[in-house]
Amino acid sequence: TKANNLLSKLTAAYNKAKEDPEVKNINITYNASEKAYGTPFYFEVERYLMNHCEQMQLLVASNDYIFPNSISNNVRALEYYSMGQEFFKNKQYASAEKAYKSAIEIDPIFSFAWDNLGLTYRWQEKFDLALEAYNNSLMLEPNGFMPLQNIPIVYELMEEYDRALTAYQNITAVYPNSAEADYGAGRIYVFFKNDLEKGLDHLCKAYLNYISTNSPYRVDAEQLINYVHAELDKQHKKEVFYKILKQNNIDVNEEY
Repeated sequence: TKANNLLSKLTAAYNKAKEDPEVKNINITYNASEKAYGTPFYFEVERYLMNHCEQMQLLVASNDYIFPNSISNNVRALEYYSMGQEFFKNKQYASAEKAYKSAIEIDPIFSFAWDNLGLTYRWQEKFDLALEAYNNSLMLEPNGFMPLQNIPIVYELMEEYDRALTAYQNITAVYPNSAEADYGAGRIYVFFKNDLEKGLDHLCKAYLNYISTNSPYRVDAEQLINYVHAELDKQHKKEVFYKILKQNNIDVNEEY
């Protein structure tokens, strides 16, 4: 099939890059004559890239909404912010923290700097400081997607799962069509609240939202749905799985 032919080329390129660190670019030529999105061909290639391509993962993770206070107009603050980005990219979190703090000292209403300062705190397991940074960002931009998305993640890392679920509801209140809240809540219910059925319902809603927005993150939701399917099967509750999928208008014959 077309998907298998392309995937074999991608696999060969991936293996070549792993074997030779000096390889920077590999060109793959492939002709697709028909509309791709929504076809099994598209989803097979998307699934492969999301699992193997770091640049694809970084690209879909970097999306954020921009508001008036998101970006600074101060050149020096932007320079420190760029330094922080480079340090963070190289996992030098303490240095990134200092750079973002310098940006904020120059421009205290630079919300993206607060957001990324929160990330550096999170990766250093300074969870209280991370929450403080995210909340400072939200005071500047109440609809900031990045802090809204990351606050429940911090609560999850702190094992405060009920607070995490409440924080995911805050995302839905501002972005009702975002899949992130349902995906995050689904994970909480599946792995930490021992409620596979409620988790599956949230994951189905996330999956459909990812599909409707052409988001590659549909692969993550799909994998978790498959995990819940296996767990419910172990409990002899396979009919519950299909019932919840049908309630969410997912074609079980096509997908499963």
